[in-house]
Amino acid sequence: AMSPPVAIDFELKATNWLSSVEYFKDGVLLAAEYGRSIGRTTLGTTTTHVTAEQAYGLAGYRWRPWLQGTAYFSLLHPDVDQRSGREHHQYDAAGTVRFDLSPHWIVKLEAHYLRGTAALSSQLNDNMPLSDLVNQWWLLAAKTTVYF
Repeated sequence: AMSPPVAIDFELKATNWLSSVEYFKDGVLLAAEYGRSIGRTTLGTTTTHVTAEQAYGLAGYRWRPWLQGTAYFSLLHPDVDQRSGREHHQYDAAGTVRFDLSPHWIVKLEAHYLRGTAALSSQLNDNMPLSDLVNQWWLLAAKTTVYF
C-alpha cells in the first residue's frame, strides 16, 4: 500500500530594492545602480535568510551621431555573507561599441572579461558544480536591433 501524501509548510518572503542614477549631457553618459534582494524561506521548521547584492557602473561617450563607446563594471553576490569562491560571485568588466547604421538600425559589439561563476547554470554546463567551472573567462557578442 502507498503512503498518503505528506504536507510540508513552505513560505517565501522577499524584499527587493534598487537605486539608480543616470547622467547624459553633450555625448557623455554616466550611470550607476545598486540593489539588494533580501529573502526568507521557511521549509517545515527550518528558516533560511539570504541577501543578494548586485551593482554596476557605466561610462560612455557618443563620438559621432552614429558611434558610441561604453565601458562598465558589474558585480553579483547571490549571498553577501559568502563572497569568496568563484561560485559565490561574478564580476564583469565590459567594453562596447555601438554603430547607429540608420535611425532604425543599431549594431553593437561587446567584449566582456568575467571572473566568477555565480550567474551561470550547472545544467547548461554538463551539470558541473559552479565551483568547478573556469573562474576567468571572456564573452564576445554581436547584437543588432531593428525598430520601427
